Amino acid sequence: FALASRGSFNSSKVLDLESRQGLIRARVKGAEAARGEVVVFLDSHCEANVDWLRPLLARIKQDKRHVVCPVIDIISTENLDYQPSPLVRGGFTWSLNFNWESIPFGPDATDLDMIKPAKSPTMAGGLFAIHRDYFFQVGSYDMGMEVWGGENLEISFRVWMCGGTLEIIPCSRIGHIFRQRRPYDDAAGIDAMSKNGVRVAEVWMDDYKQLYYKERTFGGSEFGDISGRVLLRKQLKCQSFQWFLDNIYPEKTIPDDFKKRSLEKSRQKNLKQIHDNPNDQEALRALEGRLGQGQLKNVKSGLCLSAATSGKFHFKTYMSDCVRRARADAQMWVFTNKNELVFNGLCLDVAKGLKLRKCDLSPEQSWLYSPENQELRQTSRDECLSVSGDYLRLSRCIHDKVQKWEITEP
Repeated sequence: FALASRGSFNSSKVLDLESRQGLIRARVKGAEAARGEVVVFLDSHCEANVDWLRPLLARIKQDKRHVVCPVIDIISTENLDYQPSPLVRGGFTWSLNFNWESIPFGPDATDLDMIKPAKSPTMAGGLFAIHRDYFFQVGSYDMGMEVWGGENLEISFRVWMCGGTLEIIPCSRIGHIFRQRRPYDDAAGIDAMSKNGVRVAEVWMDDYKQLYYKERTFGGSEFGDISGRVLLRKQLKCQSFQWFLDNIYPEKTIPDDFKKRSLEKSRQKNLKQIHDNPNDQEALRALEGRLGQGQLKNVKSGLCLSAATSGKFHFKTYMSDCVRRARADAQMWVFTNKNELVFNGLCLDVAKGLKLRKCDLSPEQSWLYSPENQELRQTSRDECLSVSGDYLRLSRCIHDKVQKWEITEP
């Protein structure tokens, strides 16, 4: 029905669905009825801040494939106090739960960088704006999902893998009440969260769906027909989930045993394609990306290479006790085929000491690791990463245990 007699709301309409459809289908029905160029989805338990809309619209105007989210501030469930949130981005766990994480700004970040659009691997899902045409071109929502849950990761993977971008817009802020429990009852006999998760895994995660099944067991045997979503992915010529991890979320921790099997399987597949067709550019590109990942443990000291990401010693590297899996992200390093040693999106650089800096492919960020002698050589200095007590330094390569490093899984 229309709110035709309420002043400034005279152009607003409320769609009254005949039966309970759940958040996912209700949003699609609303987008179908909308007539504006941009659709903005907001949870009901929100409070918009000053001038929140224009920054979102300005970014979409630049490119309709930009899907944009405001910074989500916190409204207390106890007393409704409004609390500003730090600038963070979205991630996910292998059980397909959403989580927040710090944005990897480099040490050279300026105030201007702090207000630029920030790429985010995933969105929380409750608050975002999207060009209406693009929303439907890229597949709106998966209408085979139930009620609520998992749709935020599905649309995040799909947007990135199918040619769009997902960004946090720092100049737009909206307050949100974060509930302490899942507020919705599932439909009779359906575990909506698990069913939705299976649909995400089966359509978008390729071999990485095994990690989801390792974390969560789907009690039901029926998750619905996904052929339409599989066809959509093919029609949109979307990238692989490996591409998503390599290019959008290289910081994501992958269990070492799975990573080795997955990368070798992918490598052999692409090598065969290149053997059959040396000009197969897609297969050549697929061979790019990370070469290894794990903790760097010094053989002599038994300590692990760590980096400070906040506080007085921000961006400096140091040696510390190797941590267990629950906190392993604090010591997780990624080697790339560009000879970079990456931590939390930043590169280990020797221009002004051993510090993290924005990756720029400079000679001071070039490293070679030799599995045979376990040395980590800085190519521009032709010196090896060494440990002296608790301190790190570069020194002439002497094949000593102080220069030997093991790549270990936490």
